[in-house]
Amino acid sequence: MLASALAFALDFAVLVGLTEFARLNYLAAAACGFTAGLVVTYLLSVAFIFRERRLRSRRLQFVVFAAIGLVGLALTEVLMALVVGRFGVNYAVAKVLVAGASFTFNFVSRRVILFTRARRST
Repeated sequence: MLASALAFALDFAVLVGLTEFARLNYLAAAACGFTAGLVVTYLLSVAFIFRERRLRSRRLQFVVFAAIGLVGLALTEVLMALVVGRFGVNYAVAKVLVAGASFTFNFVSRRVILFTRARRST
């Protein structure tokens, strides 16, 4: 939970910083923030959170981790665009609202696909 909180804090800070100070579009800034959070989540996940690993190759593990993250990013972008564009919610509030869906998808997917012991065939 602490890893997710740290990743979200960085994600949110990058989103707001790029949107407010660099005047970047909120969806582009959201993608940048999400990517920064993805890196933090990966590093903390492999170092402290998940002890079991399905894949031995760290490179392949990161590729799959990032691929799941890209789906989570797509989910975030669609929901952000919907909440902000359709319902007129402030982008920062929208980020908080959609973070739960993205976090749940990413965590469950990574837990099932990457960080469980591979089944042994009998």
